[in-house]
Amino acid sequence: LWRPEEKGDLPAGVHAEIVTGSDWAEAAFFLEPHRALVVGDLLIGKDGGIELPVTWFPKAEQEWVDRELRPDLRRRLGALPVELVVVSHGEPVLENGAAALDRALS
Repeated sequence: LWRPEEKGDLPAGVHAEIVTGSDWAEAAFFLEPHRALVVGDLLIGKDGGIELPVTWFPKAEQEWVDRELRPDLRRRLGALPVELVVVSHGEPVLENGAAALDRALS
């Protein structure tokens, strides 16, 4: 178990990007040896790709998600050499993860 607020050490080759909202925190983990991005509710599998589920965020934050969070995630995650995207909801992306991530965050 790894909690974003504790920011403990992660195994070699595993990097975390922490995203916080008004009363929540999520982490996206990049597993470098596998070129895999592992996310919880931040991104979901949909129609063979992934999406940022804006309506899952608190109503007061939904505009912020499109205006600020989406570009921030694109900046922080977009440069990663992602091949796989493992999600907790929906099907994973098993190839061309960087392209799927780019579409989800555009």
